[in-house]
Amino acid sequence: MLHGYLLGLSKLIPFEVSHYSAIYRRITKLKIDLEKTLLKYKGKDVVISLDSTGVKVTNRGEWIHDK
Repeated sequence: MLHGYLLGLSKLIPFEVSHYSAIYRRITKLKIDLEKTLLKYKGKDVVISLDSTGVKVTNRGEWIHDK
């Protein structure tokens, strides 16, 4: 699902989309339970970032608490 979303977004904002298998491998290596985390923040904004180094899931504004 994430791969399809990125492909659609890349038509509006040109960028190279990682292959599905690369995204899947990165997600499975996360040290968190993605489904449990999303349920925990149900109804709140959740940010999922994907770049060439991997995937990170945070809730909105969490980055400022880490500073």
